[in-house]
Amino acid sequence: MYLGWLVSVLVLVPNLIFFKFLPAKSSPKPQRGSKSSVMKLMEYLERIGQVGVFAIPFFYQTSVQTVLQKISLSVMIVFLLIYYSGWLRFFLKGRQYVFLYSPLMGLPLPMAVSPIAYFLAASFFLNSWFLGAFAVVLAIGHIYISQVESERLAYQHQD
Repeated sequence: MYLGWLVSVLVLVPNLIFFKFLPAKSSPKPQRGSKSSVMKLMEYLERIGQVGVFAIPFFYQTSVQTVLQKISLSVMIVFLLIYYSGWLRFFLKGRQYVFLYSPLMGLPLPMAVSPIAYFLAASFFLNSWFLGAFAVVLAIGHIYISQVESERLAYQHQD
């Protein structure tokens, strides 16, 4: 049964809610100036990864037949729950921008790490090395950008 699309939709739902309930205060703006070539590259990699991880699952059937698929599905559920917990914290604590980057349950950058781990597990669940490759590309860009943003917020918070 072609239910691979659920892999993508389950991650997108809280993001769609986010657009309806934006942060209570807008995010602190970065200092003006041109972006470094590294940041531009990371943004490019992040976008390529996002397109891949959200589009590819739509073309896969889902089934839970092998031990690897059972383990992968379990890992997916764990990281999806962590991701949802991060969103729940954001919404319940007044939609403060900082909660999108704060550690959760000892996991640094949980809103970046958990969806990537989810998609990496999904690549095993769907038996798609192609999805795994895009998840790695997403990881490189998304974690780098999230770390830079986290550091920027921490620095601005000290002022």
